[in-house]
Amino acid sequence: MASHSDAAAQQANVLHEAAQWLLRLHYDTPAASDQLAFEQWLAQSDTHANAWQKALKVRQIFEVLQEDSAVGCDAAGTTANSDNGVRAHAEPGCPPMTGQAPSVAQQALKTLVAETQRKSQQARRRNLQLLGALMLAAPASWVAWRSSSWQQWRADVATSTGQRHTQMLPDGSLLVLNTGSAVNVAFSPKERRLQLLAGEILVTTHADAAALAPHRQAPMPQSRPFLIETAQGTIQALGTRFSVRILDDETTRVAVWEHAVQVTVRQGTTQLLHAQQQLDFTQASAQAPVLADVQSTLWQNGMLMAKDMRLDAVVAELARYRPGFLQCDRAVGGLRVSGALSLDDTDAALALIAQNLPVRIAQRTRYWVTVLAR
Repeated sequence: MASHSDAAAQQANVLHEAAQWLLRLHYDTPAASDQLAFEQWLAQSDTHANAWQKALKVRQIFEVLQEDSAVGCDAAGTTANSDNGVRAHAEPGCPPMTGQAPSVAQQALKTLVAETQRKSQQARRRNLQLLGALMLAAPASWVAWRSSSWQQWRADVATSTGQRHTQMLPDGSLLVLNTGSAVNVAFSPKERRLQLLAGEILVTTHADAAALAPHRQAPMPQSRPFLIETAQGTIQALGTRFSVRILDDETTRVAVWEHAVQVTVRQGTTQLLHAQQQLDFTQASAQAPVLADVQSTLWQNGMLMAKDMRLDAVVAELARYRPGFLQCDRAVGGLRVSGALSLDDTDAALALIAQNLPVRIAQRTRYWVTVLAR
């Protein structure tokens, strides 16, 4: 029976072959014999068929990004939203290119597209080979990137990789977005609702300024509920300061720092969460509350405080703040890390790790970095 590592190696080989077929069939001039050989390769197994589908996704994303580069973007990065009084992007110019999977090299793709448009056919092929390598490293992330990126571009408030942004909401509440985050703001006479599309936010609620205004034009309840909506459910603030993070396509994490919130999952279960507690929830259920890690909010100050964390977990967290692809080799992933690391300067953070652990930082390109055994 093949071991897990053998199966993983076999899958990687098939993905590599799929990337090569992508280059040969779509970016070269294939001969009739190439087409026949490809069909025979494709028919070998479901693994080959699935690998080819992933290769086609890479090609599709590459072509979409080429179109984006050709079209360009508006010069103004901030516009007004008459419904909510909120429309902001943390970076002027192009909408932020953000994603839920930190292993997807979004900025690397954008850079590769620009280089491909400027340079020779040889450079084009070299860049496409790097796209194939990206597919090998993070095949499951492409779908998440494609499904989330357009939503984020249309978001009322958004940040790109490595950015943070603070926004005063129409009611006086304070919204802080972490890296790669996107929020829609939907305030109405009945409620104050934020839709978290991606990333992580910290919210400090405020007495409803609009409801308390003496000359408001329309009747409004004295206290409109303040709600955060994600794909997994809804969080209602009960006079509070709290954070919400989308961990993946299936899970949202909420942590309360002051007062309380009420969490309602999509399928109806409700859970009250008090100060210094956090929980993860899906559409179907919520986990039992646990003690919140107060150090998890240090991202506001551009810091990651590691306390006996696995190296692979630290690298995954740093990857959220770094454009491109950052990974940790499995051989060193279990090493333990303690200390303060900069999220604003991930190069410095990686250098500090390399100084204190038996690892080295290998840079294939500026946007392709791996932590390896020394």
